[in-house]
Amino acid sequence: KYEKLWNILFSKRFIFFLAIFTLIIMKILFLDYQKNEYARYIKNSRYWPDATKAWAWLNDNTKGNNIAYVGRPVPFPLYGTNFKNNVYYVSINSQDPIQLHYLKHSRYRWDSAENMHNSFEDKGNYRGNADYSAWTKNLDRRKTDFLFIYSLHHTREIIFPVEEKWAEENPDRFKPVFNNETVRIYRLN
Repeated sequence: KYEKLWNILFSKRFIFFLAIFTLIIMKILFLDYQKNEYARYIKNSRYWPDATKAWAWLNDNTKGNNIAYVGRPVPFPLYGTNFKNNVYYVSINSQDPIQLHYLKHSRYRWDSAENMHNSFEDKGNYRGNADYSAWTKNLDRRKTDFLFIYSLHHTREIIFPVEEKWAEENPDRFKPVFNNETVRIYRLN
């Protein structure tokens, strides 16, 4: 009785059909994931709602674009469905790409969020010697299409990095396409 069932379960034909059935189910689940990935971020993510809405907007409005980001260290959702976008941090000084090991004498303060962010901008640190001209050259060199700006994290008030001020002051170069309380997205002209 069990021997016949055993032979059926381990026959080549049964294993083949089971494998095909499993692949079909996995494909259906994958298609559902792709279709609803960013909607699920908005609904179920533990990230703050401003970010999830910005991620969804960016995903819906890009098709393999170059995305520069700044602010919080959260680049992964900016890649979009199927990793369609190219995502990177663009240095605000002449050292681009920035590598922390290039800055042998850098020193950072960690006693408070404000001191931490301010120390990033000290001379010799990775955001030191901020220069609008150098930054825009870095953006151009990478053929940047969108600038995604997060507000700084761990601060008492909502504070944006200097790139937000520069983008806002240069509307001929940076077109605002999305904003909310903690995120700004600009399209580069």
